[in-house]
Amino acid sequence: MIHLVAWRNLWRRRQRTLFTALAMGVGVGLSMGSMALQRGVSLELFDELVTDTLGHVQLHHPSYPSTRRLHDTLKELSALTAQVEGQRGVLSTSPRLMSVALVGGAQRSTGALISGVDPVREAKLSELDQSVIQGAWLASQAERQALIGEGLAEELSIGVGGELAVVGQDAYGGVAQGLFTICGVVRSGSVELDSAGVWLHLQDAQALFALEDQGHELIIVSGDATTQALGEGEDERALQELKAKLIALPLLKEAAPLTRTWREAMPSISQLMDTQRASSYIMLVIVLALAALGILNTMLMSVYERTRELGVMLAIGVQPRLISALVIVEALYLATVAALIGLILGGTIDYLLITYGLDFSVNGEGLSYGGVRLSPRLYGAFEWSSALATLAGLYLTTLLASLWPAYRASHLEPVEAINKGSQ
Repeated sequence: MIHLVAWRNLWRRRQRTLFTALAMGVGVGLSMGSMALQRGVSLELFDELVTDTLGHVQLHHPSYPSTRRLHDTLKELSALTAQVEGQRGVLSTSPRLMSVALVGGAQRSTGALISGVDPVREAKLSELDQSVIQGAWLASQAERQALIGEGLAEELSIGVGGELAVVGQDAYGGVAQGLFTICGVVRSGSVELDSAGVWLHLQDAQALFALEDQGHELIIVSGDATTQALGEGEDERALQELKAKLIALPLLKEAAPLTRTWREAMPSISQLMDTQRASSYIMLVIVLALAALGILNTMLMSVYERTRELGVMLAIGVQPRLISALVIVEALYLATVAALIGLILGGTIDYLLITYGLDFSVNGEGLSYGGVRLSPRLYGAFEWSSALATLAGLYLTTLLASLWPAYRASHLEPVEAINKGSQ
């Protein structure tokens, strides 16, 4: 009975009810769209910053992350890589050798970041081979080839087929120098690497810097990258379990490398990802706060307009708790109407974002965020937990906002309410 009365009361002021529900529903729908877009951006950032660059777990010489010294390397790199790849839960690995050097073409020279990579493994892990815009990816065998970033190619005025001179210092303090043929130009998505990145075959880089069968890091990706996206809850625990398993391997026990998850290795990136995710919930809180004010105003006006009616109900013996329940149920029905509007609007926005995305290109290029060049068209990603959190927040906010009007209604003095309402 109370539900029927509450539903009828809700539509006594049809225009006010629809306006309030529509305002709340639009807020919910926009919040769902914002969260879907933020989720899509977060996944792209994760792919670019973590899966393609940091990996889920990293192995380094204990001193290398702080010193970046060329001779602080992982020894027996090939055997170490093979042993890690054989572990359950490891999807892909990529050994890398990192250094800086002076690179130049026929007319110009500049500083560059040298990355020695295993072409086959690197392609599986970072899919960098799919970012080659001119020429081809590095050959599987060492052939003294070099892949360079798009910005670096423009700065040196050099292209595919040209020769790149590399001059630096080897691990023993001697001169490291070599001449490499440019096999391709890449647009990696990283602003830094596109402007100063050079990729060599791992064996060529080892020979150049006198680091036979050595490297500076071993990058490991586990499981499905998208399920690991934010590294929280069960996913973070799974990475910690994988880390513990790797530490127990015979070669790792002997070499005792620094083993860290991506959050431990780059707290700033971890914080960036968390902030990115939190921003959508901040918008949701703002929307819910505005919704609470709308509900509070609507229910207080409803109680004020029905003062005499409520006084009569109290006078004939209706218990105050039933009056409170009546007001609260009305508010929850109002939230239900708003939720339906929000789900329809939010579902439509999510569908459009997931299917067609939004064009954020500037001069044909995507925006730069945290040093990463995003795709020109950003797509949303639906997440059930976000939608459920939005609806749960709406109902919780409605319940809290209706408590004061319900209290006011249940504590009216019957005689005073009847007299006031009849004036």
